[in-house]
Amino acid sequence: MRAVIQRVKSASVTVSGEKVSEIGRGILALVGVAEGDTEREADQLVNKITSLRLWDESVGSSSPSPALDPAVGKGSPVDGRTQGVRPWRRNVKEIDGQVLCVSQFTLLANVQKGSKPDFHQAAKGEAAKALYDKVLAGVRKALPGVDKVQDGVFGAMMDVALVNDGPVTILLDTADKKGSQSQS
Repeated sequence: MRAVIQRVKSASVTVSGEKVSEIGRGILALVGVAEGDTEREADQLVNKITSLRLWDESVGSSSPSPALDPAVGKGSPVDGRTQGVRPWRRNVKEIDGQVLCVSQFTLLANVQKGSKPDFHQAAKGEAAKALYDKVLAGVRKALPGVDKVQDGVFGAMMDVALVNDGPVTILLDTADKKGSQSQS
């Protein structure tokens, strides 16, 4: 399985002019199922989506960050962050965030030869939907609550809108033995 994980301030999916799902702060997960993927890969992806620490320690906290506490004084920007705030400390559960999952078979495109994408590595119809649904169910189990997890419409042409936060974009591939790569 391949996924593009994006930290977002908001995201939504529109199909045929109708908004079918929308989230606030959280993760937009574009998910592609490969031929040969199993429930094991789906479980790995669920674990990554729900446990990746993409936010600093102040996000989702009910108490102010020590650097912003009036007794300590206001922090100064350091590399775009507030002094004293440690980055990459909290996951989507810890910030009380949401997840929007969108199926995207084009993540499995092979463009090594020519200029036309080859999608033979993507799982076909029912097999892909079954594993995508497994990912969706796993994320819903990990993030219980009304509207915590939203999704697009499997197989539909969708307009996906987002406000990327950072930007922070993580590429995941369950077949990658060396781990994932990131871009921001």
